[in-house]
Amino acid sequence: MFRGTYGAYPRRFKQKMLDLTSDALVLRPFWYNPNRTHMTIAEHVLSAYVRPRNFQTDWNVRAAVEYAPGLRVEWAGFEVISCDTSSGTLEFAVPRPDVPLVLHVLQRQHHQRRR
Repeated sequence: MFRGTYGAYPRRFKQKMLDLTSDALVLRPFWYNPNRTHMTIAEHVLSAYVRPRNFQTDWNVRAAVEYAPGLRVEWAGFEVISCDTSSGTLEFAVPRPDVPLVLHVLQRQHHQRRR
């Protein structure tokens, strides 16, 4: 899921698929969505981090019951990755197993653009 705080980005989380490419992030609809437009996010990400859940704004992001490290449900549910850009904030609700990968790609892109 995805949302942004500026520009034409949706203010509430919208369901999208996130493709990680070497130079940008690409959001595309799920197969069952009649809207077939892709959205490329090429903005420079200044920082990316997992933020605590806010159930007033994240009400439509699936969350798991409380989980304990080391148990089977540890990876259930989604985490919200918040990305600061020069224009505002972009947020991605990512399945827990994918969080390290998405953070790695965002941080790698940040370091590559700084060079």
